[in-house]
Amino acid sequence: MRGSSVLVLFVLSLGSAQPPTDKILSFRGSVYSDETGAPVAAAEITLVKEAYGTRTLIGKTGTDERGAFAFANVPSGSNPLQSGSYTLWVERVGFLTNTLLEITAGRDIVVRLERVATVSGRVVDGDGRPLENALIEVTSKTYTYGEVTLMSSGGTRTDSQGLYRVSGLPPGRYYVRASCAGHEMVLYPSASALANAKSFDLAAGSDLRDIGFRLNSAPQFTISGQLMDAKTKGPAGAAFVGASSADLALTTFVEGTVRDGRFQIDGLKPDRYFLKFDWVRPGNSVKRTVIFPFEMGNADQTDVVLTAMPPVTVTGHVRTGKHPMPKTIAVTLLPSAEAISAHVGGNVGSTEIRADGTFTMTGVEAGEYRLGIHSAFPPRFFVKERTLTIDGSGPITGADLVLDFSAGSVVGRALDSAGKIIPSATVVLQSTDVEKRLIGQYRHIQRASMSGEYEITGVVPGDYLLFVWKGHPGLIGDPDLFAEASEEAIRLRVPAGATVSQNAVEMNATQ
Repeated sequence: MRGSSVLVLFVLSLGSAQPPTDKILSFRGSVYSDETGAPVAAAEITLVKEAYGTRTLIGKTGTDERGAFAFANVPSGSNPLQSGSYTLWVERVGFLTNTLLEITAGRDIVVRLERVATVSGRVVDGDGRPLENALIEVTSKTYTYGEVTLMSSGGTRTDSQGLYRVSGLPPGRYYVRASCAGHEMVLYPSASALANAKSFDLAAGSDLRDIGFRLNSAPQFTISGQLMDAKTKGPAGAAFVGASSADLALTTFVEGTVRDGRFQIDGLKPDRYFLKFDWVRPGNSVKRTVIFPFEMGNADQTDVVLTAMPPVTVTGHVRTGKHPMPKTIAVTLLPSAEAISAHVGGNVGSTEIRADGTFTMTGVEAGEYRLGIHSAFPPRFFVKERTLTIDGSGPITGADLVLDFSAGSVVGRALDSAGKIIPSATVVLQSTDVEKRLIGQYRHIQRASMSGEYEITGVVPGDYLLFVWKGHPGLIGDPDLFAEASEEAIRLRVPAGATVSQNAVEMNATQ
């Protein structure tokens, strides 16, 4: 009896050791013009598999005269570690590339392509002569850390006749910006500020012509002086200096020179700027950055003395009450001045939290900051950001933060105006309070799954607007859009600790 039992176990062990066979998948679909609904032939289709941070090319094919394509005999992989998702890229000259994430095998995939738009024109100087090598940028309005800015969607330089043509543009609302060395930078038609510029609504396949510019010569000035180190009382050892205009719509960056603390930047037009000094290690890695705001008038500024305060250490404690400390969270520092945040790229510091909730952040430069929490996973809490003033005179202690676990959630599906599911849609939940619309804790931007489902967590209890957004995420901060959303979006209240089920519907507001 004992021997037969051993034999049975041995046989079962051999059976479980047999490797599972590959499951064979197939993907098929059709490509259509979003504008006309007609099939798109000769589109290039690329199928890739993404698993554990690696991307594997499965294959490429093209659409036939009916716009159809197919990938057959695709092995799923027998090793569980090989499991992953599939992504499809669809490209065709004259159309915008469309990317479909997490596509499902065995189902008909419908892909719609939008035609690109084109802008062209001519640039001349103040005397009407063709201006060669002028930079033309077709830009769209967006908001970076609360500051309005123009994001380039396409650009080119003028030829010897001052002519230009920018193609490959997606449908949308645009501003055209022109600049050239030694000349002014303007927005069409001749605006020096975004408020006076003219925008264009480009439809799919549109060809906007005769967008011309006259760029006058612009006076340029120099700022020079000495950067001092407050700790050593001697020249500061910065290795790089540059000036960025505070106006992000007519953005300008000019690189200067600095040696032994003596700096000089030429070619500046009258404007408000941020001077940025970098201490650079071998290999061009930046170890320290100090920023000074300044105004450039209609004259050179010489013998300017700037003092770099020493960086300090910030320590504090994250408190959770009776709740366990969430995993994969970090304390972050963000400049309270949005314009500076936009120039330095957001967070200037981030540090992990120890098991006992304490944290230490070193090398923090003088300035005004907002202290907050970043979570690598959907949070089930919220925290009120703190403001810190750092003058460089000494370390900051007691920078405590309290996590509130009464956060709510909103779940549902993303739908179009006809009630149909929108795969991978952008779902927006933002506070009805105008003053809070740009604060991260009161504005959630969530991407829905391929089945249109979404879940937004870490919601501060209160009243919100919920909608599906098709435009650029940066425009969600637009005050005009907020007014339209207030009229069209679904209004809901999120109670403390509650989960609200509500489908989000696509807005009809201009995007």
